[in-house]
Amino acid sequence: MIKDFQKLLLHVIDPWIPPRAKASGTGLFVYRFLASILLGTFLYLSALLLVNQYLLPITANGKRLITEFSLGMAVGICCALLMLRFSAKRHFALHAFIATLTGGLLHVSMQTGGIGSPINICSVIIPALATLSIGASAGVFWSIAIGLIGSLMFAAESQGHMFNNIIIAENLGLALFGSLLTTHSFIIFIVVYYDLNGRKLRSQLLREQDKYFHQAHHDSLTGLANRRHFIDAIDAAIAKAKRQGSRFCVLYFDLNHFKQANDSHGHHFGDEILSQIAKRLRTVIRDDDVAARLGGDEFAILLPTLGSTDIIEQRIDMLLKLLSQTLHIDGIDYQPSASAGYAIYPDHGKDYETLLRIADQNMYHVKRLGQQTVRAAPLDSPVPD
Repeated sequence: MIKDFQKLLLHVIDPWIPPRAKASGTGLFVYRFLASILLGTFLYLSALLLVNQYLLPITANGKRLITEFSLGMAVGICCALLMLRFSAKRHFALHAFIATLTGGLLHVSMQTGGIGSPINICSVIIPALATLSIGASAGVFWSIAIGLIGSLMFAAESQGHMFNNIIIAENLGLALFGSLLTTHSFIIFIVVYYDLNGRKLRSQLLREQDKYFHQAHHDSLTGLANRRHFIDAIDAAIAKAKRQGSRFCVLYFDLNHFKQANDSHGHHFGDEILSQIAKRLRTVIRDDDVAARLGGDEFAILLPTLGSTDIIEQRIDMLLKLLSQTLHIDGIDYQPSASAGYAIYPDHGKDYETLLRIADQNMYHVKRLGQQTVRAAPLDSPVPD
């Protein structure tokens, strides 16, 4: 129901948005806010004219004044909407609307008692609207303008000038109520609109931040963690292992004969191999494992809860068997294979550089032997303190 109502409102508001503003999320929000203010005010004035004509128990002079105010504002709103739609100068359009509103309120004020007019309550709308829709400088400008107008009216009364007042005594309460209702309704509309759209923008900002964070920490081709993210994960695992006195494994492997396949069938073929290998890795890693593409055809996996050599080698043998299954790419059956080496914290190293270096060395040792197997560093190899 709410979404349907929102769609209906957008069907009314969006035709007044300049086309170039629709490409920007933040800009679109600002233009929609301004268009909704203008259209909402126009709707309010239309309702006011109907109520004034048939329901309000006021004098003929009062009805005439409300009609003059409403028609003058309607002209100003139409001009502002046309400026917004065809020139895309939202600040100019809004200043034009605020100037029209200020002039209209001043006209009513001078006919309803001057500085003591109940309509003067509505003047607080002007700096609030200018501040939220344009900026603090606009809010200050219009606050000063309203203050100067009030000062001139006060000075005129002090010099003996008597402003006309068409409000009869029995209608003073109605005039005050109408001014308060108008002012509070307008401010509530502004606050609620900004709150709802502010939440939407914050949600959009968080999604964008998550997107950029993911792009900064993951490989663009495979979606796996990149080198920087993998190093951070190892550092975090080291800190945790130190606290708990536990062990973990870093697995390093690359694809055999990948360069030949890439050169023979093209880079697209090689990229597809890497992407499908990454998909296979994601099917077998656990929630707390971290799989990464370190560059080229080199991959690594952090196994944070595995410290037993037998269990690690069983796990890696299973992984290599999965990776060696035939790939079907562009009508070509490709048989991949991988060579792997690993290192265990703290047996083979106590920092990420040492762990990666030893795992890498063992992987290349396996590759030189032409084996599709795994190899760990000797337990008596020197471990940096």
